[in-house]
Amino acid sequence: MGTARLQEILDKIVLPEVYYEKLLEYAKERKSGFDAELERLGEQGLLLNIYKGNEEDRNIILPNIENVDKDISEELAQYAASLLNPLRKELGTVAVEVSDLALDYAVRLAQSLNSTLRYHNYDSLIAIGKTTGVEPKGKDCQSFSEYREQYSLYDAKKLIYRVLIWRLFDDSHADYGHALTILGLDEDESGIEQIGFAFSKFTLDIDWLLTHMIFIPKDWILEKGQI
Repeated sequence: MGTARLQEILDKIVLPEVYYEKLLEYAKERKSGFDAELERLGEQGLLLNIYKGNEEDRNIILPNIENVDKDISEELAQYAASLLNPLRKELGTVAVEVSDLALDYAVRLAQSLNSTLRYHNYDSLIAIGKTTGVEPKGKDCQSFSEYREQYSLYDAKKLIYRVLIWRLFDDSHADYGHALTILGLDEDESGIEQIGFAFSKFTLDIDWLLTHMIFIPKDWILEKGQI
C-alpha cells in the first residue's frame, strides 16, 4: 500500500431511524422484493445524505477516470472506509480496510464487463477470484451515471458516495442485498473485509460510467497452497 493523502473527511452517512431494524427484520424473515416500509425509510435516507466533498479536490483533475494512479485509488477507497466504518462500528458489524488485493480485484472486474447494465458480471467475479487467490464467490455493488469527458477527484469521491447511498437506500430490485452488504449485515460472518473501487466506461444507447465496489472478507483469501 502507498500513502494516500491525509485529509479532513466532511462527509458521513446517516441511517434514518429504525432503518437498520427494518432491514435486519427483512433479512431474518427471508423476505424478497419490494417492501413499502423500507422504501419509505430509504427515501428519507436519500434526502438525509447529501455529498459535501472537499473543495480542494476540485483542483485535482484525473486524466483518465478508468485508470487512476495507485495513490488516488487508495484515497478513494480510504474515503469509502471513512464512511462505512463509523456505521459498522455503531451497528457492531465488521470493519473494512483498504488493500492492494481488493484494489486490483476491482480494476480487473471493471475491465471485464458483460454486455448489460442490468446484471452483475458474476462469472467475472468467480474467474478473477480464482486467479487472485480469493474464494470463488462474489460480493460487489455497482452503479452508473452518464459519462463525462473530465473528472476531478471531487467528482470521483462523489461517485463513491453515490454508489454507497443508492445501494444502501434504493435496493428493492436486489432484495436489499447490497444494503446488507454495505452495512456488513449479510450472512457471511467473515471478520474484517477488504474493499476496492474502480470505474469503467460502458456504451449502450449513450456512454455511461460504471462505479464498481468490491468486498473481500479476509477469510476468503486463500493461503498459497490452497490456490
